[in-house]
Amino acid sequence: MSSEKIKEAINSMNFMQIDVEGKKILLKAKIEQEAKEILQVMKIDMPKNLMMIEEAIEKYGVKK
Repeated sequence: MSSEKIKEAINSMNFMQIDVEGKKILLKAKIEQEAKEILQVMKIDMPKNLMMIEEAIEKYGVKK
């Protein structure tokens, strides 16, 4: 897989932020197969479908 393809696959991982009772929660969009393979090779756990923003920042480096 080329470096450009890897970059595209990683950039395809998206989350939607929703507010529930004043708490920020991230909802994971569907992850492309190439992105899943990159996470597996790098031994990174697949993100949960729903997670608190603090967990996403700590575990995956998600930016607010």
